[in-house]
Parts: sequence; C-alpha cells; structure tokens
Amino acid sequence: MARLGKITEITSQVGFFIGSFAHRLREVEVGTKPLPTALFTHPSQAMLPPLFIEAWSYCSALSTVEQVDNWCRTYSIELSKSIYAGKAELLDIARTQVRGFESS
Repeated sequence: MARLGKITEITSQVGFFIGSFAHRLREVEVGTKPLPTALFTHPSQAMLPPLFIEAWSYCSALSTVEQVDNWCRTYSIELSKSIYAGKAELLDIARTQVRGFESS
C-alpha cells in the first residue's frame, strides 16, 4: 500500500487495529473472554503484565508513525494534510497511553 502512496489508508487501518486489538486484550485481561488454555503450560501464564496493553498500543502507534516517515522518504511521497492528520491520530493514541502510565 505504501508503494501505491496509500499512506492515509495505512494510518487509518493501523489506528483501527490498535484500538480493536487493545479492546480484545482488555477483554482477556478482565476475564470476559479467556485465552485458549492450549497456549499455556500453566494458568498463571494467561495473565497480562501490568500496563502491557498501554505499552503495546504506545509502541505500535509510534513505530507506525516512524514507518510512515520512512515510506514517505523511500517512495518520495509528499506529506499532505491527510498524511499529517493520520500521523496525528496515531500520536494521539500514543499520548493517551502515556496518561495510563502516569495514573498507575
């Protein structure tokens, strides 16, 4: 998609994925939807470490912003308002995760 210059679609889809996957992880974390027990040798392994979801969301959003910058340089894609807006949405996701760290 990056080679085709569809950076705004990438940022939009990644933002949606981060939100959806974080929601799924929270369901697992509070026990509303258990993880498959076949994945673990001991039940305690099914627990997520404290702030794992926030850390994962933060890192995923920032690494996507960095990758977008790399693609724009590599494929000579001009940064448009929509690309800046997509990056801003991802940075906002990362920023809101930092609030989770601060309140813990």
